[in-house]
Amino acid sequence: MRWTRGRSDAGYVTVEAALVLSAVTGVAALLIAGIVTGVAWIGAAGTARDAARAAALAGAPGGAERAATAIAGQRSPGATVTVTTEPAGVAGVPGEGATGDPGGGSGTGGLQVLRVTVQRRVALWSVTGEAAVVVEPGDGDGQGP
Repeated sequence: MRWTRGRSDAGYVTVEAALVLSAVTGVAALLIAGIVTGVAWIGAAGTARDAARAAALAGAPGGAERAATAIAGQRSPGATVTVTTEPAGVAGVPGEGATGDPGGGSGTGGLQVLRVTVQRRVALWSVTGEAAVVVEPGDGDGQGP
């Protein structure tokens, strides 16, 4: 008995190839989107870190926002920058403790935490990088107390 291919088997290879190619294309697109998003997130986090450092050295509150926005504008054009300042204990940064506390009993030594958030748009979504630094006490010249 000889086996012959019937009319019902015609076109199966074409359909299977089309399914495999579309699956491979979908996986490749997801991999590329993941890599692009990861690179954008690393860039946003680095920009936030550099902007937070510059803002902490700027001294005055208005100068901190200007410095952070200037750094972010150079590194990530079109990014949204948010600068907030809060007491160190609120941000979870340990202060000087209860003994010899010059911060008025708050346990933080009067330290302030400057938090910079950089939000950057990537294709269909946005990524956010955030950095926080303790503002050094001083007169804002970047030289310390």
